Amino acid sequence: MLRQLTIQNFAIIEHVELSFQSGFSVITGETGSGKSMLLDALHLILGERADFNIIGPLANKAIVEGKFKSNADIRTWLSVHEIDEDGELIVRREITKEGKSRAFINDTPVTLNLQRELAIKLVHIHSQFNTIELKDKRFQLELFDHLAETTALALSFQKKFSSFQHEKNKLNSLKDSFNEAEKSIDYTLYLKEELSKLNLSSINFQDLEKELRRAENQSGLNECYAGIAAIEEEGSVLDILKRLSSSTDKWSTVDEGLKELGDRISSVRLELKDISSIANDSISESELSVSAMNELTQKIDEYNRLLNKHKCKDQEELVHYYHELSKETLNIEQLKEQIVQLEQVIFSQEKLLMELAKTLHDARQKQSEKVI
Repeated sequence: MLRQLTIQNFAIIEHVELSFQSGFSVITGETGSGKSMLLDALHLILGERADFNIIGPLANKAIVEGKFKSNADIRTWLSVHEIDEDGELIVRREITKEGKSRAFINDTPVTLNLQRELAIKLVHIHSQFNTIELKDKRFQLELFDHLAETTALALSFQKKFSSFQHEKNKLNSLKDSFNEAEKSIDYTLYLKEELSKLNLSSINFQDLEKELRRAENQSGLNECYAGIAAIEEEGSVLDILKRLSSSTDKWSTVDEGLKELGDRISSVRLELKDISSIANDSISESELSVSAMNELTQKIDEYNRLLNKHKCKDQEELVHYYHELSKETLNIEQLKEQIVQLEQVIFSQEKLLMELAKTLHDARQKQSEKVI
């Protein structure tokens, strides 16, 4: 039942709100007073084609809104089409001078086809020479179900069929995503395998590069360390400092200044001895073989090649890229699993729908003789 009709900037109507009570209502008036405009406005929210010339001069758009009393049939229909319902049904239509038309049901944007589908459940318009609804096959079937008392069964089928269609659309979307991902999966797996050979999680390539530089210069490094270690040899700086230390000890009782210098010389001697010992320990007795050097060089060259290939600045970014590739391969496996599961759900739903369709068909057949 129509409770309220609100019209704004529609032809000569600036703004009007009509409220209707239960029972029979009559709108009367002289010819040209605008009665037909109310019917035209009502047609607009029922999904009829819009005449954009009907927009008034006061604004850029015309708005027609109807508030209807809801019922179980309407609530089921709203639920099937996933439209919120809070006890009141509001249908709105907006048309603009630019030729745009928008339809709303409970503030949810909908297509005109959906608005027309709902309209059949809301308003029956009877004129002198025709009854619009009786030409509509959907209305005919709803009327038959009402008379045959199969409405509840039909609505149950409609709700389950809508759910079935939703799952099928979801399946098609998943398959599209899977097909798109499958086009690049071989290359993704190749990239992942290429990176996995680097053992990025167990090898620090910064340390590996240092090891290679050291190995390449081992001979020169040993020579340098040996030169430092030689400060303990006879005739070296330490030998000279040892003699100076003995001399300062001898004469420090005569000159206190020599005691201070002697202490400092002793300190220097200890420091140089420590330096010599460290240098001696740092001399490497073994050098990498040519094959080991080549293997190390190949690892680092491959690492640098993949850094450049994937535009990564360091090992951390390369590891992150590897994890992204792993996610892609995991996603396609998950998609495959979701598709299999959804196909099973759809198969079960289709089987149930066929059973429900047969039950509905048999019930309609049984009641047809009584109705027709």
